Amino acid sequence: MTVVFRTTVDACCEDGPVITFPESKYTLRKYYRDLTDFNDRTFGRWERGPGAPDPRDLTFESLGVASDGNEQYSVKNFTHTGKNLGVILHREFDDLESGTTYAFSARVRRYNTSDPTPKLSLKADNVAITSIEVLTDPNTWVTLAGTFVASSNFALLVLHSHERDPGIAGNDYLIDYLLVEEV
Repeated sequence: MTVVFRTTVDACCEDGPVITFPESKYTLRKYYRDLTDFNDRTFGRWERGPGAPDPRDLTFESLGVASDGNEQYSVKNFTHTGKNLGVILHREFDDLESGTTYAFSARVRRYNTSDPTPKLSLKADNVAITSIEVLTDPNTWVTLAGTFVASSNFALLVLHSHERDPGIAGNDYLIDYLLVEEV
């Protein structure tokens, strides 16, 4: 947007010469924020990864009724197959701005106390942006959060599991609030 300010000078109610001030140029853009909360019981634009190969691996779990009277949901990785190492959820973003820094976060919680213990991280374009978080307490939500600089309009974001479940029990967790926003 270009703003041009012009005025006339009149000493005594007569039109005087027009004075044009220097142009001011502004670039307007929308603040970027993309939140997936799973309350509609869909993955939104996120997709199952190879670390959740069976439809029974990822299901939706009720978190109860919120103060607004609506039921809240999260994704439950019940690791049904025992092949839950690697990418659990992924999404290719195609609407980012190259050179801009973004924060990527996910709220996660251990589902039970069975071994093995879940170990999760976040990645952007196959690069870890968080350390591996070991989920020890089934009563405490943990926020995984990291930042990345978009090298183009595209970025592949991933929730990654670093634990293989032997298929008996354990490595079960909840996922909620996948958030990508401009920093």
